[in-house]
Amino acid sequence: SGLMPANLEAFGDAVSHQNQTPRDQPHAILVGVLSAAAQGAWCVKIGQRTENLATAIVIGAETGERKSTDCRSCSQPLHEWEQNAKKAAKAKRLETEAKRQLLESRQAHLKKQAAKGEDGLEAEMASVMRELEELGSSRAPRLVCGDITPEKLGNLCAENGGSIALMDTEGGAFEVMGGKYSSNKREFAGTIHLKLYSGDPIHIDRQHLPPV
Repeated sequence: SGLMPANLEAFGDAVSHQNQTPRDQPHAILVGVLSAAAQGAWCVKIGQRTENLATAIVIGAETGERKSTDCRSCSQPLHEWEQNAKKAAKAKRLETEAKRQLLESRQAHLKKQAAKGEDGLEAEMASVMRELEELGSSRAPRLVCGDITPEKLGNLCAENGGSIALMDTEGGAFEVMGGKYSSNKREFAGTIHLKLYSGDPIHIDRQHLPPV
């Protein structure tokens, strides 16, 4: 008691009362939710050392202890934020794609002119290419993921400012780290998970896939 802001502690108590679950369960989940919301935007500086706000929360409870119910209640704000962001990104995506098509049409036209021997097109071509690069991606930002391969986890982090919350009520993350998606089932596949937790730089290079 008193370890959380009063309103957040009251929310956790309300979830515990409503779902008839141990008081510590929703409060522990809320720590992970706060971590997901703050990760990448805030950090803690202790002297000359900087720590990110990543947390690893494991709820050890028997089947039927309503872990999933508490998780849904506590993580609902994250999912609502994602849905709103998805709607906003959809409108932006249509505008971005329209602009991309116009620029690509202009780029194709300049290439045809260059193929015909017309000179002095370099500056305009460079300008078009620069605008295409600056358009970037219009995909909706993500806060949460679940069943995901280690490589895709690295990609998702790169696409979302270097952080993502991995939430799984059935412990699937441990199966993945244990080699669920690896050809060698005896090989530990949790290196990326450990690096993300500690905030270490990640470099992934795979044949036929863009580097991360």
